[in-house]
This record gives sequence, C-alpha cells and structure tokens, in this order.
Amino acid sequence: MSDDMAKAAVLKDENGKKYIPISWEGAPPGGHHRQGILKFGPLSPTPKKIKLVISGVGGISERKFLWTTLP
Repeated sequence: MSDDMAKAAVLKDENGKKYIPISWEGAPPGGHHRQGILKFGPLSPTPKKIKLVISGVGGISERKFLWTTLP
C-alpha cells in the first residue's frame, strides 16, 4: 500500500498506454478526505477515453475514474 499519490496513480488510455504522474500537489498522507492535484505531462496523441487508476490508498485496493475527452 502507498499513500504517495504520485506513486499510487496512473492514467490509462483506450489503447492501454500508461501515463505516470509528474507530481502531486495537495494534502499529505492521512486524514479521511485528501484533496489535491495530480499533474501529468501531455497526452499524445489525445486519447478518446482516459481512466485514472489509484491503487492502495486509504485501505482500498483500487479506485477507477473514467472520462471521455472532448474532440
């Protein structure tokens, strides 16, 4: 388990390409609700769908968030 958000998170596109965060700016580990910003480099080419996967934070094995990007 990791409470380091930059190490626990990854973006994945519809083709399986992974994007690793370059930084986390926000609340430190601990607490019930963490708030902050995960920063990623440019996604190229722009995917149609992206999924944010956060693993091993807060006792939850995996959280997934899915977005469809705008054309």
